Amino acid sequence: MSKTMKQAIESANVKPAGGRAKTDSKAIEAMLASDAKLSFKEAIGNVLLRVPKSAQKMVTEGVNFLIRSVQTQAHNWYECGVYLSKIKNAIHPEDFVRLSGILKDRIDLTRDKITTWINNSDVLTAVIPTDEARDALLVVSGGRGLVDRGKDGNPATLNGAYTAALKKHPVPASGTSYEDCLDWAREVSIVVAKYNAASPTDNRYKACKGAFERLLNGTKGRFPLSANLKESVSLLVELYRMVDVKSQPCALAALEAFEDSSIAPAQAGTNAMALLAQAKQTETAVNAATVGARKASKTA
Repeated sequence: MSKTMKQAIESANVKPAGGRAKTDSKAIEAMLASDAKLSFKEAIGNVLLRVPKSAQKMVTEGVNFLIRSVQTQAHNWYECGVYLSKIKNAIHPEDFVRLSGILKDRIDLTRDKITTWINNSDVLTAVIPTDEARDALLVVSGGRGLVDRGKDGNPATLNGAYTAALKKHPVPASGTSYEDCLDWAREVSIVVAKYNAASPTDNRYKACKGAFERLLNGTKGRFPLSANLKESVSLLVELYRMVDVKSQPCALAALEAFEDSSIAPAQAGTNAMALLAQAKQTETAVNAATVGARKASKTA
């Protein structure tokens, strides 16, 4: 008589995947929270503590393989941009246009995509010149959202969230281990997540401030933008006049902060709102008095 499936498994001493009883979900959450505070190397080391010695090499090699695979997928567009940029600089412009047409016909690679890849790789190379750090950021981010496409003929730039994150966590120096670069990239991603979670108004404010800083001071990197004091002053005048047309009390608060450097920009904004509220109250009182006077006149 043939054995049942259950008997066959029991006689073969086959264990469920993992070979251990299911771990309590709270314990798993605690371990994940603990690992998040450790470096990449330390976190992997904690995993290996409970792995049999016979399997430690396999686990380590498997993790390294996964990292390399994800790394390749994540920065594939970057490598494409690097090669396309080299090709573009090595051949005649007309030949590059012809090559772009061939790529479009053969693999549906549009000229727009080619231009985007070239611009993005140029920006990323300029901002993060270290290979290990750049690869780590590409892996952690999945290669997405790093570069903002330039509009109205302007060059592409690093995304505002990543610009803010790099100010808090500067790019690691050359020679830093790849594991440490992964930890750095993780910290950058945390700042980016918080930045993106902020209100759209806050993000627009930061983006405008960053754009003005680039106009005022220029930029460093492969494609530097020269500082333009003339345009900076013109922009300030335009902005002040726009605020004045919208609200004279707010413009007065701004002018006061211009003349008194002890008034912080945020405080100037608060003062502007207070003056605006006061002006509205005065306007409301005047309107009420006017209406009352008209009624009294009609009654008389």
